Amino acid sequence: MKILIISLLNNSRRRSIQIAQMTKFNLDFEFIDAIHYSKINSTDKLFNTSWTRSLPKKDFAIFLSHKLAWSRLLELNQPCIIIEDDCLLHKDIATVIPSLRIFINDAFRVFDLEYVPRKHNLSKSSIDLGSGFCASEIYENKNGLGAYAINQQTASRLLSESSQFHLVDAFVWNRNWIKSYQIEPALGVQEIYITPTSQVIEEWDANINMLKIPPVSKVKSKIRSIYNEFRKTPKLIMGVFWGQRRSIKYNPDDHFKF
Repeated sequence: MKILIISLLNNSRRRSIQIAQMTKFNLDFEFIDAIHYSKINSTDKLFNTSWTRSLPKKDFAIFLSHKLAWSRLLELNQPCIIIEDDCLLHKDIATVIPSLRIFINDAFRVFDLEYVPRKHNLSKSSIDLGSGFCASEIYENKNGLGAYAINQQTASRLLSESSQFHLVDAFVWNRNWIKSYQIEPALGVQEIYITPTSQVIEEWDANINMLKIPPVSKVKSKIRSIYNEFRKTPKLIMGVFWGQRRSIKYNPDDHFKF
């Protein structure tokens, strides 16, 4: 199962870390050259809509970069794991991939591989993936799209619905037609959650709160915010009856060290 790594072409530090962990875990991978925020043109028709607040250009660049990964997946015509280049993987990820390949091919499924330090609403039952791993259905995913597995049908439909800008994690996890699952223990974690005191400043992260693009209209912004909350309702209701709000199972010692 190929791993597509979204990464800025000139970010040599992160690329070298990814090459090292892919080699160590014997994984098939390729880089997707991410779009830098400096290339974002706010007059592009992609942004001719409203969103819920002013957003840094980085968020627009991330959205477009994930779209590149979905397009590449369709060219490969196979399910893939997509990660951002600051994601560190579990040492046993290769043992889970065979089971993941089986379950990922059922209709519109997405598997979240990532740990984030916010509680999710997850199903009380789970799918056994073997080797000590399982997958629980997600009723509410608070944030994160740093590592996930996706099939061709899902990638194709996401592309068809992404003619205008969205925050990419909310866009994916709030699609009511997607059946999403959380893999535990988590197979990926972004570097910031393992070494939050790191002084390394990445070019990708620079000026994260600068170069913001404001909403086109405050009224449209409010309407969109209400709509975003409304579309979550079906899964939230399911979560009340069949889910439980809890943290994702994860052990930082099991992930790649550099």
